[in-house]
Amino acid sequence: MKVLNVGVVGCGGIANNKHLPAMKRVGKFNIVAFCDLIEERAVKAKEDFGTPDARIYTDYQDLVQEDLDAVYVLTPNSSHAPVAIAAMKAGKHVMCEKPMAKTFAEAQEMVQTAKETGRILTIGYQNRYRGDSQYLKKTCVNGDLGEIYYAKAHAIRRRAVPTWGGVFLDADKQGGGPMNYVKKDSDFPLSLYLDEIEKQEGTYPENYVKLRCLENHDQQRIAYYVDNELSIMNWTAFSFLLKGTAFIYAGQENMLSHQPSIFEKDVIDFASGKDISDFIARCAQIKKTELAADGIYGSFADDHRDVAYLWCIKESKCVVGIFSLKGYQGELPAYITDGIYENLLIEESVHVSQGQLLFSGNPLILKIDTDCFLKNQMPVSH
Repeated sequence: MKVLNVGVVGCGGIANNKHLPAMKRVGKFNIVAFCDLIEERAVKAKEDFGTPDARIYTDYQDLVQEDLDAVYVLTPNSSHAPVAIAAMKAGKHVMCEKPMAKTFAEAQEMVQTAKETGRILTIGYQNRYRGDSQYLKKTCVNGDLGEIYYAKAHAIRRRAVPTWGGVFLDADKQGGGPMNYVKKDSDFPLSLYLDEIEKQEGTYPENYVKLRCLENHDQQRIAYYVDNELSIMNWTAFSFLLKGTAFIYAGQENMLSHQPSIFEKDVIDFASGKDISDFIARCAQIKKTELAADGIYGSFADDHRDVAYLWCIKESKCVVGIFSLKGYQGELPAYITDGIYENLLIEESVHVSQGQLLFSGNPLILKIDTDCFLKNQMPVSH
């Protein structure tokens, strides 16, 4: 097998503790170039793992111009995409640390660049190459398990949160998933969040039942991220109108904000917070009596106002929910015919005139005739 000449961008903890020792142990790599914003790190990595004539850089744009077979991208998540893309455009194969990128759009650009340049792009998902993972994959592909509608995996990290370098807990450098949208000051688009939910219809079996929850153990509560009570009410109702089974975590009915624990005794102080248990009970009643498990579910996002439209269509009836997830109040496109409707959540009349409604901020769930739902007027691109 050919010995590969590789360059490494990022000479921090994951490089020195994992990748570089592994490459040295395998013996099929010449590490001929090192790059880090802190030059001393690159120099130290060269001394420990590099060839005698290995070059040192502080700018990855210079390193990718070297005569290399591959580039290892071992930087914080925020720079995975630009470094990997630059390396592939310079004709190098790329091994990038996980997660692939900070955002979905960046990951897409990385894949597109790999296709356009013909370079190999791989991500450090090492568990996929374990014997048990390979066996399970083969079993699934062969159809030995039939139609799979549920899977559960266990992983325990016993070394607490990795805090090396001060980067792991830095949201700007590390990024995040759908919870990024929940944060009030986030620019993560609502439409992308809803897209990920809708993809479940195509990827899950026909008989799937998805458990929908806003809160769970060892995760921050919705009230930690959202300080607006109306927004929390909207998020709560939103979770009930999604296809699947609604789940309420102990304390959520009081809008508590402390992080719950699965490992410690977590006493709920029901005297604190604001009791919304009656509202949750109403959401549950609507889900039980007005929604159909075999209905046609859909969603639309107004990214400008951070308003989500959800619906469930069953023959001649349609249940439509309109939820302001970040506090918007004012005029909104209704996408239903003009008329007066009743909000099933609270005693509130909703007037639609010239295709618009005046949104008070309260979550709306309306039951209408399917013919009154103007879904075709929603913009195709959001």
